[in-house]
Amino acid sequence: MNKPFKMIMLSTAAVIALSFAGQEMASAASFKDIANVPSKDIIIAMQNGGMVKGVGAQQFAPYKSVSQAEGVALIVKALGLNLDLVRFDHKPKATDYFKNVSNNAWYSNAFIIAAVNGLDLPKDLMPNKKLSREAFTYQLIQAIEVSGKLPMVKPVVVKFKDQDRVTKGYSAAIQRALNYGVVHLDAHGKFNPKKEISRADATVEISNALAYLKAHTAPVVDNKMITGQEAVQLIKKVVGPRANLQIKIDPNAIVTRESFTSLLVNALQTSGQLPRLNLIPADIKDNNSINVLNQGAIQTALALGFVKLDQAGNFNPTAGLTRADATEIANQAIAYLKAHHAPVDDNETITGEEAVQLIKQAVGPRANLQIKIDPNAIVTRESFTSLLINTLQTSGQLPRVKVNPAAINDNDSINVLNQGAIQTALVLGFVKLDQAGNFNPTAGITRADATEIVNQAVAYLKAHPAPVGDNETITGEEAVQLIKQAVGPRANLQIKIDPNAIVTRESFTSLLVNTLQTSGQLPRVKVNPAAINDNDSINVLNQGAIQTALVLGFVKLDQAGNFNPTAGITRADATEIVNQAVAYVKAHPAPAGENEMITAEQAVQFIKQAVGSNLQIKIDPNASVTRESFTYLLIHTLQKSGKLPMLNLIPAEIKDNDAINVLHQGAIQTALALKIVDLDAAGNFNPLAGVTRADAAAMVSRVHDVLNKFSNQ
Repeated sequence: MNKPFKMIMLSTAAVIALSFAGQEMASAASFKDIANVPSKDIIIAMQNGGMVKGVGAQQFAPYKSVSQAEGVALIVKALGLNLDLVRFDHKPKATDYFKNVSNNAWYSNAFIIAAVNGLDLPKDLMPNKKLSREAFTYQLIQAIEVSGKLPMVKPVVVKFKDQDRVTKGYSAAIQRALNYGVVHLDAHGKFNPKKEISRADATVEISNALAYLKAHTAPVVDNKMITGQEAVQLIKKVVGPRANLQIKIDPNAIVTRESFTSLLVNALQTSGQLPRLNLIPADIKDNNSINVLNQGAIQTALALGFVKLDQAGNFNPTAGLTRADATEIANQAIAYLKAHHAPVDDNETITGEEAVQLIKQAVGPRANLQIKIDPNAIVTRESFTSLLINTLQTSGQLPRVKVNPAAINDNDSINVLNQGAIQTALVLGFVKLDQAGNFNPTAGITRADATEIVNQAVAYLKAHPAPVGDNETITGEEAVQLIKQAVGPRANLQIKIDPNAIVTRESFTSLLVNTLQTSGQLPRVKVNPAAINDNDSINVLNQGAIQTALVLGFVKLDQAGNFNPTAGITRADATEIVNQAVAYVKAHPAPAGENEMITAEQAVQFIKQAVGSNLQIKIDPNASVTRESFTYLLIHTLQKSGKLPMLNLIPAEIKDNDAINVLHQGAIQTALALKIVDLDAAGNFNPLAGVTRADAAAMVSRVHDVLNKFSNQ
């Protein structure tokens, strides 16, 4: 099996990320760390029911704190929330709802489900932040109530000693949780609201909530009239996130068949998912009772099969709408939309979001667009053309050219700041004037027009590519690429830098020297400082790197003896500095030191020596390996190869255990028990520390000793 080996090739965030819903399957009875946990039986029952999982074959980690992502995933799974009845016109992304949630993380789908199902979660939440007892309890209770699985009750107020420490917005939910028996006070009469909730306690809360639901599930009253708020929620599910519904409605108002049907049809048409149709009107006996403004929407709904007339031919517009009827209308609308996808109308005016996407196509990946724009704003011919030209010029793909201004009859209607861009676009043939000589700057731009403008721009750029100028100052992104060429694949650069920043001689030189030294390719040398006339202008933290670069011949002073640290560095200068550095490193290769940190490729070679098997590991060969990742990979490879059995261990006390990925803790404990690795004098494992060649060799040697002992038993 290759599964364990795949884990090390993931990004650090992906490897560390955990959730109850995404961890390894294991028999709860095999968990070795819950024997003395008071909630042991509940954990076993919840695992057997598929609600929670372990963090390894033998670990549950009951006292590990729960993150926001783990909490949401657990609640969504336990309540069976899903998107089965929701229609989207495009694939939803977690960032549509939460700005800090990655679209590629293991938990992204859980956040989408939570948002669409109406869970009250902060839009700026941090998924890896640990949850407090009060926050998790609030989210659980609110999720149960919003999902319609728990009847609302007026709780009996329970007084507890640390009530004043509860966040005001959570207080009511915690009172209900106490009434439901979902949570309990401790022996001292405290709730401990600010304490981080553990995996064991979260599991108990979920178990208690499910038990209460089983005994007190609110009956679904399909014949109950829906309110305005419920109507809006149903319509949002039909229309999907594409439509930005701005509906002012009394959330408790009783909705009629007429108002609901009209609102649904208008929302679909406004969002562009349903065209306005020419219909043969149905004969509605009580048509005079329908508001004339709504008659078209009602006729549309009848023609498309969303609604029906009764046997007498009446629509009954003023009748209250039951939940069952509203759900049926919504389902019919969803079925129609799935079968009749709305065509993209090229004559429809585009929004700001669509404009940005089109301009990105023209500019390509070279330009890092940072455009703050209302994604739903209607874009005009002026704003689109100006944005396109300015973006192309900013990215360096289009020079600022002198043009003979064209005579534009409505030039006074163009913002003076945009006139240059419009003239450029006219001269280069991106846009044209109409027959009357007008540009029509305030006219909305259709999808067809915008696409044509972009196509003209792309054609021009292909025919007139911008030359790469050696005398052009380089950006941060280009600097990093040049330094990577100098350092080679041996160094794993983790540089946070504005990719478009102008790089100075000082910052580039310092970054180059420090990177070479950090990667072990350039020793830290004692130098006789050169006399630099403008040394006071160099950051004191960078002076050592600049002196090193001067001594080794990477850079030179000018004729006046100045380094010119704040001057922008041109592509030619940066390339020359890198070439000098490469030449020096080739002539003075750094010896392979035993104390040098190994790369992932070297780690694999060491593990092959230990295991003696043909490993099939997809791994970044240049990644830096930590004590945790190397030990984990070593132990799991031994176990999967059958050379090392799964052992029952008494866990060692590791002071920095919380810093170890819970998925790796079992392997670390095994390595400690077999004395393949040791803790330091303070009792720490130091999981994030790099592994030296000497350390790796020592681990391999100890593995051989261990395997020899097992083979002799």
